Amino acid sequence: MSNNQKLNEKRRKILNYLKNSGEQTTKKIFENSDTDYSSKNSLNNALNRLKNHGYLKKTNPKGQSNYWKLTEKGREAISARKIDVKDSTLEYGELVRRLGDFVQEKLQDDIAHAIKKDKKSWIEVSLPDLDRFDKEIVNKLLKDPDTVLEAFEEVVENSSLVGREDSLEVRIVDLPEEDTVKLSEIYSENIGHFVAVEGIITNNILSKPAVKSGIFECAKCGDQYKKEQDSSHLKSPYKCECGSRKFEVVEKILQDTKTISIQERTSKPNPRKREVYLEGSLARNKELENASLGSLIRVNGILRDRPLKKNSKKLEPYIEANSIEFKDKNEVEEISEEIQEQVQELSKNPEIKSKLKESVAQGKIGGLDRVKEGYLLYRLGKFPEGDIHLLIAGEPGVGKSELVSTSAETLPRTVYTVLENSTSTGITASLTEDKKKGGYEVNANALVKADDGFFIGDEAGKFNDSYSCFNTPMEDGEVNRSAGDKDIRLPAKASVCLVMNPSDVNDRRWDGKPSIDDLPVSSQSDILSRFHLKIAIPSQEIGGSDSLRREIRKAEKVLSSDENRAELDLDIYRAYLSVAEDINPEISEEGEELLKRIYVGLSLKNYTLSPRTLIALKRIAKAYSRIRLENKVSEERVIEAYIFWKECQATLYEEFREEKRRVTESSGFQKQKPSLLGELLEVLSRNNGRMRKEDLKEELELGGSESKREKVFGELIEDALEQNAVSEEGQFIYLEKEPDFFGGEVVEILENI
Repeated sequence: MSNNQKLNEKRRKILNYLKNSGEQTTKKIFENSDTDYSSKNSLNNALNRLKNHGYLKKTNPKGQSNYWKLTEKGREAISARKIDVKDSTLEYGELVRRLGDFVQEKLQDDIAHAIKKDKKSWIEVSLPDLDRFDKEIVNKLLKDPDTVLEAFEEVVENSSLVGREDSLEVRIVDLPEEDTVKLSEIYSENIGHFVAVEGIITNNILSKPAVKSGIFECAKCGDQYKKEQDSSHLKSPYKCECGSRKFEVVEKILQDTKTISIQERTSKPNPRKREVYLEGSLARNKELENASLGSLIRVNGILRDRPLKKNSKKLEPYIEANSIEFKDKNEVEEISEEIQEQVQELSKNPEIKSKLKESVAQGKIGGLDRVKEGYLLYRLGKFPEGDIHLLIAGEPGVGKSELVSTSAETLPRTVYTVLENSTSTGITASLTEDKKKGGYEVNANALVKADDGFFIGDEAGKFNDSYSCFNTPMEDGEVNRSAGDKDIRLPAKASVCLVMNPSDVNDRRWDGKPSIDDLPVSSQSDILSRFHLKIAIPSQEIGGSDSLRREIRKAEKVLSSDENRAELDLDIYRAYLSVAEDINPEISEEGEELLKRIYVGLSLKNYTLSPRTLIALKRIAKAYSRIRLENKVSEERVIEAYIFWKECQATLYEEFREEKRRVTESSGFQKQKPSLLGELLEVLSRNNGRMRKEDLKEELELGGSESKREKVFGELIEDALEQNAVSEEGQFIYLEKEPDFFGGEVVEILENI
């Protein structure tokens, strides 16, 4: 009997059973019909193929779903003993012949290697390789996978290299992106197709044996029957040919089975979950057995469906896995040579830092230069030894949320979430025992989904739980959860950025100088010390202490955003960050020595510090080196990191603001003038090169009496005009060139440390 005849005989038995029994469910057909299908899944696929060709139809008697009924065409096919469900362009016999050619030409070495050397029970077939050999086979595989996989395994088993005791499963791998289906976008037309789906493992139940089939002996006449099994309860044949319905179990044939759950990797709320069913050698896969919850995998297999619950009309999809591929969460698209050349050329541009800063919000948010620079360092601050974590604070309406949300939309690997009324479980993970299926069910939430990426928590001041839940992820890159006797560690190596308003913001403006004590997180020093950059947006950045002037400046900032187009095209910006992230700069001996001297000097001045301060300066310096695609962290980058870190500290800590006042009030002002002049130019640079004199003076926060501040400010402006660094027009000061202030700052550091 030919292969095609065998398949038609199996299908004829289905039709005969339905002719004699009337409407029946898939389960009843599997249990009681004399068919040779090895599993209910393969039977269900055969039923769907018969339906697609008009021999069967689905019915819903008494509101119950998943019933099958013969059509008139099906009755005629039984009488004619001819069932045509072949693909119109590729018959089964021709399929077997072509697959035989493919195996002979492409897989002989793989088969020999699997059997003789690796002792494996499977071989992998790359879909692109098969596509290059025969596109028609691939088209049929994607639409009718059961038939193709059945033919494939038949060809492999008949290979001269495979002995009787050997059995090789065929696993299809390397499906292209166009055949990848999102878990949230599985529709009825996908059912029965071969697809790839990606997701995070949220439940990984240990494999366990299940009865694949049983040999039953009739208690009356002794005839034996093989019956395939699909449930935990052993099912005997319906009845023997002698009429008896009493059977004894002679033999149980076991196979390993496993069920895992995967969850879509997305920043959207309520991500979709699906179950993945594995059997045979795939259920015993050691890599999968040892995979941690939270691992990202790609499942290649057949989409099936089943009733959501007993007697339900609704069906739920699941994936019957054919192969599993582990994915790198950090995987990025390849960058063309042309883009690579543009990136390298840009890195030589002295304005590259400004260009990257202005690209952070893609021109949608004007101003906030310090915040943009901090956010740029945060994006470039993922290193093997740890990440840069960022805290941004400011009153409502200054643009901080718009800035980070816009960046989250445009850059990959970012999970943006609003923390208002959230709990620690809601942003980390939950672990519950699944008593029905066995094992434990994990719900991976935002921090776990952001593993190897970036987590942005907006409205963090309204977080409805202790901020301590961030400590372990920020320090160790993991989330720990316990339930019963089960303890798990989920990967959560995310760069954390929290965005918040000051406390009691509805009762008062943040008109005074911002203070760390004004923040909802102020009492939790353990998490504060884990932020390498803490930036407040002072009232000066939106117009100073006068409320009318502040509102005018707010309006100007909004109006200027249209003119504030991003300096770099989005694709170039993404490519530049990607190239920069691949660099892990080493700190030069001179840079390392200077870092230590800075830290010691700050300690001697009685600043509130911790070892994390030194770590922060080191990572920030490395991020500045990445901005210029440098492999070494020079002294210049260390100074740049120190100046920016100190400037950020001064936005929230009075002790850092006091230093500025001490400098301008001291008799040694002339010696410190180069440093202040550099700061003046940097402030202008942050404000797009144009500021009112009064605003510039306020932001410099010069110490002393009003007359002293006026005198110092006037001298600074005069020096800047003499050096052609700025120009003056009425009440405005304009920046004429980018600040070159490292010399003066180095003098200050070396003389004071």
